[in-house]
Amino acid sequence: FFLGGTSEGAMTIARFDDQRYGEQVCGRFINSFGMEYCYFTPTVEAGKLGGQLDVPTVNIIGTKDEFFGPIDSVAKIVVEDEVTGYGDKQLDGNGYNTMIEQGVDCGLVCVLEDGVHSPSNTHDNFLRPLFKTFFTRPGQIWELDAIWDVDDMLTDLITVTQRTDDAANTCNVTNLFVPKMKFPQKLTLREVEALHSISQNFDEDVAEMMKEE
Repeated sequence: FFLGGTSEGAMTIARFDDQRYGEQVCGRFINSFGMEYCYFTPTVEAGKLGGQLDVPTVNIIGTKDEFFGPIDSVAKIVVEDEVTGYGDKQLDGNGYNTMIEQGVDCGLVCVLEDGVHSPSNTHDNFLRPLFKTFFTRPGQIWELDAIWDVDDMLTDLITVTQRTDDAANTCNVTNLFVPKMKFPQKLTLREVEALHSISQNFDEDVAEMMKEE
């Protein structure tokens, strides 16, 4: 089975000690939570993964997440309060460094351009194929760029910004930047492809739908 959550639920998944379940846990996804020491994690230790480090882990968070992002978020405001604030002074807004520090076997961090606390608002067309890949090939999720390399439309959705270089192959973590989507979120990528094949005014049709969003 897979474990997953968003915001408070994501913090719970990050902290959950799943060791008793062993290999039953196929993977975990942590959505809209930065996996860092912040106002939501009262100690440094509480900002780290509490479960098995060999469980494939995906962290999804927007650059403009109002609660855990690196800019003007609640976490940022709290940590900058010189009197009562606490948290990591170097707030990254994602779990990449946490995964590296803990030595996660297989991890993927997805940083969504202009994404807010509800990433579906801006990145549905990325999240759908991401979860499809994760649920079918969790142990290879850190190689998402290679898996998607055969599909030009999927490849255009992501850019690798950081990746571990571990000769022993014991810590494999990739950090992706996911630009704003070029197409309407109400259409799946396959529907976009179909529209492209039949529409004589594809660019105009897409532009009009984007205005409606």
